[in-house]
Amino acid sequence: MLLFAEMKLPSFNGLLGAAYVGLFEMGVAFLLWPRALKLSSTTAHVANLIYLAPFFSLGVISIAVGETILLSTVTGLVFIVGGIILQKL
Repeated sequence: MLLFAEMKLPSFNGLLGAAYVGLFEMGVAFLLWPRALKLSSTTAHVANLIYLAPFFSLGVISIAVGETILLSTVTGLVFIVGGIILQKL
């Protein structure tokens, strides 16, 4: 980058987004995950919760950003839930 482009600082919105991802999506989740594992009877129950994260993310993106939810996204979520159900069987 130093040879072929100039360095630009990100905009305030970019920095705000990076702070959000770092604090909530990485930091808080990193702190809560071990606690959830300790409180659970088996780690398999907690491990399946990670597959539900796309549902929550999709809801936040839809409400906060106003992004349209496409059929391909819903199809992917159906595959995720189907995998969880198949694993339980």
